[in-house]
Amino acid sequence: MIQSGKIIYQLRLNKKLTQTQLAFGIISPSFLSRYERGETQISDANLFALLERLNTSFSEFEQLYQIYLDNETQVEFFKNLKSLVIQKDIQRLEQLFNTEGFLFRKGNIRHLHQQKLIGLYLRWFKTGEISKEDCKFFSYYLFSVDEWGLYEIRLFEQLINFLNLDDFQCIIRTIRHKRFLFENDYFFTQQYSTILLKIFIKLICHGKINESFELKSTLKELLKHHPLSPEICKFKFYANLLTIASGSIQQGTLECERIISALKVLGSDKLAKEFNILLSKVISKFSKDITMHTKNLS
Repeated sequence: MIQSGKIIYQLRLNKKLTQTQLAFGIISPSFLSRYERGETQISDANLFALLERLNTSFSEFEQLYQIYLDNETQVEFFKNLKSLVIQKDIQRLEQLFNTEGFLFRKGNIRHLHQQKLIGLYLRWFKTGEISKEDCKFFSYYLFSVDEWGLYEIRLFEQLINFLNLDDFQCIIRTIRHKRFLFENDYFFTQQYSTILLKIFIKLICHGKINESFELKSTLKELLKHHPLSPEICKFKFYANLLTIASGSIQQGTLECERIISALKVLGSDKLAKEFNILLSKVISKFSKDITMHTKNLS
């Protein structure tokens, strides 16, 4: 069960209050800190006092609480789905497909989404085909939701395997204008930026330069408040790959090699190896493209 302190923590961040400001005259700042971390609970009277200072009604608090409860079950579903997809366990995927269909009949639309998502994987594994109809269904849902939460972010992440580049570009243009629940939450930023980074490198490798620069701006804005996050390293490396793809091969390569060297010094050999392979592929692709373009001009 989710601790209510986590919701108070998120509300406090959204209202831009310090722990001292929120706790003043109600509980001690240290006690509030422990409560937000889920290490203790508080009385109903103190909870109502905190909500009043946060200018949040109890009904709003209940809605947020339900979102967090749903989030816990969503995490379990996506974790289970990822495991079954990696194993290509068709039998258990079919069982999960039937389970989600049964749960949907109880009235929660989320289970229809999850059933259709499993269906996409099953069709892919069995026939190698992608259901364009189901992809359109998901795209329509994502476009129609005004405020994206963690569920929409996770759903979008799963769809990366099935959407084409044109769909990516359309969704990216749309989500720039979306409002996000809990957008000040680091966990949210981490998940969202991880997904956008996957799309970023896909666009770069397919030579979608203008679209890549647009997404670069989005990522830069998203990560500016988290300069020490692991995603920053990938962002900087991919940004330099974009420099290579744009024609400045020497400059981009030099910066990429510096990042790889730094990772080796820090002991991140696995990521350094991954980056090195990616760098070689990008240099090879865009060196050929530039050579061919030069020949066509001459």
